[in-house]
Amino acid sequence: SRLLDSVLILFSFYISVGMNECILGRVPLLPQSCYPYYQNYCNNFMLVTIIVT
Repeated sequence: SRLLDSVLILFSFYISVGMNECILGRVPLLPQSCYPYYQNYCNNFMLVTIIVT
């Protein structure tokens, strides 16, 4: 449905913003309650990147 597509697009945008902020070492431009989630996401991303390279 259209609504689901919008939610997925928004969610992927939030993740990409979170990743950029994380890589740059800044606090995400998001509510503070989201920060631990992005920190965890970032750590996993870095771990996967290290394993792959």
